[in-house]
This record gives sequence, C-alpha cells and structure tokens, in this order.
Amino acid sequence: SYPRQSGGYSGLATEYAYQEKYENAAEITRQGLRLAPDIFGYANLANFALALQRFDETRQIIHEAPARKMDDFIFHNVLYELAFLGADSAAMAEQQQWFASKPEFEKDGLALASETEAYVGHLGKARELAKRAVDSAVRADNREAGAIFQAIAAQQQIGRASCRERV
Repeated sequence: SYPRQSGGYSGLATEYAYQEKYENAAEITRQGLRLAPDIFGYANLANFALALQRFDETRQIIHEAPARKMDDFIFHNVLYELAFLGADSAAMAEQQQWFASKPEFEKDGLALASETEAYVGHLGKARELAKRAVDSAVRADNREAGAIFQAIAAQQQIGRASCRERV
C-alpha cells in the first residue's frame, strides 16, 4: 500500500527471517534501505548475510554502515561472531575492548565472552562471565537482559551436565 515507506519492508523482512528465508529477507531489506538507510536495516541485513554464511558480504555491510555514521553495538556483535567463526581471537579481543569501553554495552560483551567460554568447555569461566554480565545488566537497570543472561548460563550448565551423563 505504501511502497515509498521503509517500515513495511522491515516488517516483511522480519517475517521472512522468522521462517528462515534469509535470502528473501535480505532482498526485501535491501529494497527498504534504498528508500531509507537506517541502522536497523543495516543490522538486519548483516545478520541475514551471516545466517546465509556470506561472511565477506557481512563484513562489507558492516563497514558500509559506519561510513554512514551508524556505528552500534549490533555491528560489533556481528563482528565478534565473525571473529568467533573464523577462530580469530585477536579480532574477538578487539570487539571485547569496544564493549568494555561502552558501559551501556558492557553486559553484551560479557555475555558473548561467556557463551564463547561455554562453547570451548570452560564452564567455570563461562559461569563467572555470565554472573558479571547479569551484574552489569542490573547496574544498567536492564533486569530483563540480566534474566536472559542468567537463563542462557543455566542452559549452558544443563547442556554440559547432560553431555557428561551420556559419556
């Protein structure tokens, strides 16, 4: 009904993403970005490219966005994920430094680090980082994020315990 407004494109792209139709989601997002470039569109496009395992394209999208003055934690989150997938600990550390330098996003960096430690089997370190993420979220008056981090930490512990039981 309103082809010149980007909101409809964003909504449709989100629906495609829920259905794991990332190719369609990316194309619709590109159409919306042509009408109104914004941080959420670029963030969504980067996440869709990541889901499609188009890592070079993901990097290109992220690097285009800051050129438009759209630097945000969402992009640093994706950069951390790319570094993790590429086993690039230096790039992961660089993103952790960015998160640590932004008090409002410290919790997100700690949560990413916790998930990374859990993935490699360092559950004690993962638990410690998750607790720090929860504490940071509470200090930032974001109890919902703290609860989410706590739930993820519990899943990490349960998952690891069930793996030990199977052995």
